[in-house]
Amino acid sequence: MIRNRLLILAIGSNSHSWNNVRHAKRLIQQSFPSLVVYSSTILTEPIGIGGKNFRNCLATMTTDLSLEEVTQRIKRIEAECGNTTEKRTRNTIEMDIDILLHAGRRHHQNDWQRPYIQQLLRELFPKNYIKKQSL
Repeated sequence: MIRNRLLILAIGSNSHSWNNVRHAKRLIQQSFPSLVVYSSTILTEPIGIGGKNFRNCLATMTTDLSLEEVTQRIKRIEAECGNTTEKRTRNTIEMDIDILLHAGRRHHQNDWQRPYIQQLLRELFPKNYIKKQSL
């Protein structure tokens, strides 16, 4: 069993983004029992799709949930924020939450290299990130 391991989530929206990010934060706090710490929220240009700019932030917490349990909770949050496959085909992303780190394992490897992810990680983990890149 995983015990209180670090979880990092990337949160993004390009539709009703201010409200959707705020709503997702509330749902994340309700869905995960530990203290959740958020980075600042920044605007970024879309990567790989057309459409409006994104509002992005990171969330970090500890969890003993499995990767599957975390994924299920995230999918429910995305749906509750109005995310649908049909909207995504039109480059409308009501909510996208990606697991960057779970139980010591990195996910979405390409995202780790994005400048805004690097910026927000440095904000959340200035000592660990700069000295060791240990995340």
